[in-house]
Amino acid sequence: MKKIIAFLANGLFFITGCASFAPMRSAQVAPGFSGDVKLGMTSSLSKEAYWLYDAGSDCPLCDSKPIAVSEVAFRYGIKKPGARGIQLGLVGNDMDAQLEFFSEVRQRPAWKLGGGLRLGLPLVASWASHQLFVVYERRLGENSTFCYAPGIYYHTGHSPNCMNHGSLFLLSQGLGLEFSTGLVSLTPAVTISVGNATVNIADEGQSSSMDVILAGSVSISLHRQSAN
Repeated sequence: MKKIIAFLANGLFFITGCASFAPMRSAQVAPGFSGDVKLGMTSSLSKEAYWLYDAGSDCPLCDSKPIAVSEVAFRYGIKKPGARGIQLGLVGNDMDAQLEFFSEVRQRPAWKLGGGLRLGLPLVASWASHQLFVVYERRLGENSTFCYAPGIYYHTGHSPNCMNHGSLFLLSQGLGLEFSTGLVSLTPAVTISVGNATVNIADEGQSSSMDVILAGSVSISLHRQSAN
């Protein structure tokens, strides 16, 4: 499992992409080590929002394009009988890395609820993404689960020369279906995010836009132990 995740992780860091706007994951904590890989694509972003993921461009605010969603996560979960499970993780893409803390909140036979926090660690030109999110899941069948993940996403930083800077604030809603077989799960998901992008370009001043961003993604998760 470690070799598979390492191979996929190395490949993903060559893809221009961002963290998912709404973390789509299980509301349950799997004990021990686990990892997942996510790939997806967004709808076209405004010129302001797109520049935040292409800050090295020679022509700021010239493009309005979709961006890739590429994410690799490694986690370690602690879950004892009768106690809420907690999980610590490291999530990475080619823009930044995030420290993740997640905790189970309610665990019922038919549904589960959890909440988490991601704190960004800038890797490229001081860009970092921070997230606060909740995950609700309801079992549909023996191997299928519906997932709903609302959250807040904040992305901020500056260009390599420190002359230009900006931020993106989004309210996100994620919907997904998790299909599990043993210690492997596959989760296709869609996300809609609404918010504001603001950039300050040297000699040009401030520019802002309202954004509605749609995104689709698929993630594969591998666990050493089952969460149940």
